Parts: sequence; structure tokens; C-alpha cells
Amino acid sequence: MKKNIFSWVVLLLFFVVILLISWIIGWLQFIVSICSYWLIFYIFHILWSKITKKPIKNYKDFALYFINRISILLVSFISLFGSFIYYENYLEPALLPEFTLSNWQKTVVFQWMAHIGSENFYTKIKNNIIENKKAWFVLFYEWVKLGKKENMDKFDRLIWFEFNKKTYSNLSKMYWLSAQNNQDFLNLVNSKDYNTDVSMDTIIAKYEKKHWTITKDKVYNKISQTPLKMDDIINQTVNLMTPKELEVLIQVNRAIMNFIIKNENVRDMLLESSGQGNLFDIILDDRNAIIVDAINTSKENKIHILYGLMHFNWVWKALQEWDSNWKVVNIRYFKPID
Repeated sequence: MKKNIFSWVVLLLFFVVILLISWIIGWLQFIVSICSYWLIFYIFHILWSKITKKPIKNYKDFALYFINRISILLVSFISLFGSFIYYENYLEPALLPEFTLSNWQKTVVFQWMAHIGSENFYTKIKNNIIENKKAWFVLFYEWVKLGKKENMDKFDRLIWFEFNKKTYSNLSKMYWLSAQNNQDFLNLVNSKDYNTDVSMDTIIAKYEKKHWTITKDKVYNKISQTPLKMDDIINQTVNLMTPKELEVLIQVNRAIMNFIIKNENVRDMLLESSGQGNLFDIILDDRNAIIVDAINTSKENKIHILYGLMHFNWVWKALQEWDSNWKVVNIRYFKPID
């Protein structure tokens, strides 16, 4: 009896939540899903009972048993996943460091950047640049320049979706955040801003020189798939959601983003599992070498750098190999989702 009360209370609460978030359509979809899974598992129960020669429950008894198990599963899932979201978004959100480095000849301020973040985060970065520019720093910044259409198409086929200047802006809709806009950080105090990066043409040229030529028919010696229209998928997904559904998605996406930012091993695992190791070697390591060379050859002795969070460790190691006098003299932290 207690199990039945628990089960119905849980399902009733879940029905109410679904109704508030997704309205009637979501509620009906949940009902249909529950009934479908009940039927599938009941058929499996009958078959398994015949194989093992155990008594077969009638459909009413199995329905009560199934509802109880579903209720326990829902409570467990919501408790664990809800705790994960609350912890990542509110208790321990990610922090992006700003490292101040020096070899006693040059000073480098290296700010880890997120290409999607809060307006408050970007405002703080902007103010830091202004402060440093007034102290005679120059700005080195990340900005992969677009290339020829042919090479842009090749890059899209490599990463399996269409990438353009609106991609980050569209992705930010699923986080209720803003896309990084480099123009906001340029020409502050003075115009000593230097794009320390490459073009898409350079990335493709390096890739084809190191590996193989990308054609319309093949990528990685396999038949090339048509790149997904990611912008259309994102816009369609957002437009089909109710405001409450979008709020839930935003909380989930932010929690996952915080988790990934905080865990370098997770980021490395995602890169490895993507099957794009050859491409990311160029996107990361080859561009890192450009940063190090720019620091070492620049006549400027005060440099403020804005670059993605996955670049610093390689750059730091290379600087120390070049000159062991490089030290971290200060670290400040900023919340990208603030």
C-alpha cells in the first residue's frame, strides 16, 4: 500500500511539473511514453517468465510494479541530476584565470577566454584591458579569419557542421549568454591591438600538407557527409520550446559548460572521442606556436593576451622551455557565467 501511495504521489507531482513546463503536449507525450514502455516491458516480462518458467503477473499487478520502479527511477534521476545542476551553476561555478607572467624582461597577462559567456564577464575583461592599456600594455587577441569559400566548405566537412560567424551567437541562445565579440575589446585607450592568429585558409593548408587533400567526395579517406546546418537546428530547437522548457535547457547547458570548463581531462576526452585529432592538433598546437613566437619576437615588453582556455598550458610550457626565467607572478579568477 505504501509503495502504491509513493508511486502515485511521485507520478502526480511529475505530471504537474511536466504540465507547467511543456503544457498539454509535453504531458501527453509523457503519458504515451509511460504506456509504451509499460507495454514493452510487460511483453518482455511474459517472454522471460515463460523461458524461466516463473509465474506471469497479470497486467494490473505488473502495472503497479512498473509504476513503482518508474517512480523510484524518476526520483533518483531528478535528485542526482538536479544536484549536479545546482552544484555546477550555484555552488561551484567555473572560473577562468587571468595569469600574469614575467621573465623580468617582459610581462604577459594571459586571460583565458570563453567564446560564450555572460555580459558581466566580458565587461570585466574589457575593463581589465583598459586598465592595462593605460599602463602601456598592448593587446594580442585570438580571431581566426574567414577564408576562401572552398576552404570554409572543407572545414565544415571536417567538423561535420556548418561553421560561420553567427554560430557562437546562435549557440549562446541555448545558454542565455552572449557570444564573445572581439570588437568590444579593440581600440580601447589606443589602437595597439594585434591579431595573433591565422586564417581558415592557413588551417586547411596546414591540414592538407600534414595529412591529405580534402575533396568533395572524401574526408579522412571516408565518404564525406553533408555538414549539418547547426544554426538551423539550434533556431528550430529554441523556437519549438516553451519558455519554461528553454529555462530548463539553459540550466542544463550551463551546468555542463561549467563542468567541462573546470575539468581538463573531460575536455581532452571530448577532443579524442571526436575523431578530429589531426584537425585539433592544428587548431590548438599550431596556433599556440604562433602565440609563443609573437611573445618572444615582439618589441613590446607588456602584453595582454585574450585566448581560449585550451591554449594556455601549451603556451606556458613552451615559454618556459624557451626561457626558464618565466614565472607566474599573479593569478586572478573570473566567472564566465556570472
